[in-house]
Amino acid sequence: MKVTITNRQILKIAGPIAIALLIPQVSFFVNTAFMGHMGSRELAIIGISSIYYLVLSGVGMGLNNGMQVLLSRKAGAMDYEGMGKLFSNGWAINIFTAALLIGLSYLLAPIILSAGLHDPEIRSAAAEYLSIRSWGLLFLFQVQLTNSLYISTQHTKYMIAGSLAAMICNVFFDYTMIFGNMGFPAFGVNGAAYASLIGEGASVCILYGILFIKKFPERYGCKPTLRLNIALTQQTFKVSLPLVIQYCFSLGSWLIFYIFIEHLGEESLAISQVMRSIFGMFGIFMWAFGYTTNTMVSNLIGQGMPNRVTLLVKKMWKLSFGCAAFLCVWVLLFPYAFLGLFTNQTHLIADAIPSLYIVTLATLIMSLAAVAFNAVTGTGVTTINVVIEGICITAYLCYNYFIVHKMRMPLAYAWASEWVYWSILLIASTIYLFSGRWKSRSKQLL
Repeated sequence: MKVTITNRQILKIAGPIAIALLIPQVSFFVNTAFMGHMGSRELAIIGISSIYYLVLSGVGMGLNNGMQVLLSRKAGAMDYEGMGKLFSNGWAINIFTAALLIGLSYLLAPIILSAGLHDPEIRSAAAEYLSIRSWGLLFLFQVQLTNSLYISTQHTKYMIAGSLAAMICNVFFDYTMIFGNMGFPAFGVNGAAYASLIGEGASVCILYGILFIKKFPERYGCKPTLRLNIALTQQTFKVSLPLVIQYCFSLGSWLIFYIFIEHLGEESLAISQVMRSIFGMFGIFMWAFGYTTNTMVSNLIGQGMPNRVTLLVKKMWKLSFGCAAFLCVWVLLFPYAFLGLFTNQTHLIADAIPSLYIVTLATLIMSLAAVAFNAVTGTGVTTINVVIEGICITAYLCYNYFIVHKMRMPLAYAWASEWVYWSILLIASTIYLFSGRWKSRSKQLL
């Protein structure tokens, strides 16, 4: 399971990750398209609700990204037994954390939405949607954990099956439960929540089925358990907790951004939901290279080769930027056709064009920043991630506060905040990574 710095090795890991990330985005794309064809109000409701759920899912992303670092470090050192123990303990951590978040969401979601949103109908509908959607955390966290194991063991092709199951269920139940087709009741916006919940349940069933069919428990000793190992839990949280904080900062700032956008009006919120869909589609390939960088950096350190980390990052930059540039060219050439996939409302398409240009070009910066930032994560010195994220979020929120909240500038200026965020993330991550200060601290994880 030791990695080598070759294009073939990189694409072998990153390719299946990209496909696995692409499939859920297809579901999200279909979801947005359905809502867009129902109306701008439904699109606005699903937009703010999805961001809130994304913040909750960020806790799992932080936990399991930290576990991926630890699992990859053990993989590089060929410590299979250690990998199994980490995974089994991680299963229990995820169950308890998801249950806690569901309970907190029931209590806090109505309060948070009431404090932030002006429109009472959007506020009420979003709270109802989230009361259904939040149960998906029990499934989602387990999907994230299993994917971390597959990435760290270089079995990323198995991730595709789980994502495919989620997409098929999601699209089918979106079609039937949103509109009331094929004899199903018409739940409207809530139908999308039920569809997503069923899709995540199907995904975790498939991923765990593969886990047992391919005899991972026998090979690594990774068996689900509700028993917490105190020592392993402390080690996991030492790496993961800063990432949880980082993700909550990052995704929480996006929730604030959407609250600011809601103050600009329903149409701006609807357009922003489309922009988020596009950013998510583009981000698939960037984050695929990012996750690959994370696991390969940790693996190289586990092999005792930290000096090769910067060489890996430079190679990743070329691949990630090239992929982003290719996508940008096609969108910039055919912007109206691209936006027409999300909505049939011509005035929304026309108003969305300036924001589309901003978001498209921001992905070029993101393609470099995602690699550099994930390389920092891979070193295991995750407290630095929180510091870098804190700087970026502060600049991001200050920009949006003055540009959107105070000055009420057009929507495209609000989305230009992505340039601010990703530029600072790239500069700060690169400076730290190439300084080499992480080398002595990263050894402490083994």
